[in-house]
Amino acid sequence: MEIMREILKSSDIWFGALLVIAGLVILSKRIFIMVKGTRLVGTVVGFSQERGVLFPVVEFTYEGQAIKLTTGVGREKTNVEIGQNIDITYHPLFKRYVHQEGEKKDLFFALTALLGGAALIVIFLLRRFGAA
Repeated sequence: MEIMREILKSSDIWFGALLVIAGLVILSKRIFIMVKGTRLVGTVVGFSQERGVLFPVVEFTYEGQAIKLTTGVGREKTNVEIGQNIDITYHPLFKRYVHQEGEKKDLFFALTALLGGAALIVIFLLRRFGAA
C-alpha cells in the first residue's frame, strides 16, 4: 500500500508515463498512415506559418477530389519550393495534414518522448527499489 502511495505522489513517474504515451501516439499515427495511407504526388502551393515554423501546403487529388492540406511536420527553413512536386502519404482519417515522404522529424519526436519517459520511470524505480 505504501508503494502505491509513493507512486501516486511521484511526479517523475507520471511525467514519464505521459511522455511514453505521447511517444506511442505519435509513433502509432505514423505507422498507421504509412501502412494504411495512399502514396500520392502533391504540389507545394504555399506555406502555413505557425509559431515561426513553416509548413508546406500541398495540393493533390484523391479519388477525383482536389485536396489542399499542410504537411504534418514543419521546419524553421523550408526544404521545398512553391510549385515543387513532393511524394506524400494521405489517409482520409487525418483531415488536417499529409505525411511528406522522407520526413523523419515526427519519428525523432516520438522516439525522444519514449526514451525520455522510460528514463524517468527507470530513475523512479531505481530510487525506490534500486541498489543501495
